[in-house]
Amino acid sequence: MLKVHDNMLSLLKKYQRTIAILILLVLIEVVLISIPQLGFKWKSPLELSSKTQDAELKTAAGLPECSDSAVYECKLGPCDGIRECKSGRYQSCALKKICEPGAVSSCEEHGCATGRRTCNECGTGYGECINDNEKGTTA
Repeated sequence: MLKVHDNMLSLLKKYQRTIAILILLVLIEVVLISIPQLGFKWKSPLELSSKTQDAELKTAAGLPECSDSAVYECKLGPCDGIRECKSGRYQSCALKKICEPGAVSSCEEHGCATGRRTCNECGTGYGECINDNEKGTTA
């Protein structure tokens, strides 16, 4: 009897790490099985990203009724956008683009057309007008 006991202790010591890992895996499986029963649903990153636009539209639908041509400020990623009211409902968030992001165009600096300005990352406006002559370049 003592020999059997020693053999079991020897096996337990030998496979102690494996047994601990198996117990941990069983506990994880029990938790994963019980989560859906608690009402939690797993969502993949793809599902989450596609839901972002849906949430944006639902938010627009959840806004109060409005008078036509009313404007409500909103965010579209890092950009400031607006929701316009049409037929008593706010539309989805939109950007009023006036230029291509990163595009450079000429501008007037103190009444002279010698400057350049760069369109912002959202395409909704330009940065400061920089005078080419101040930088030592020629137009």
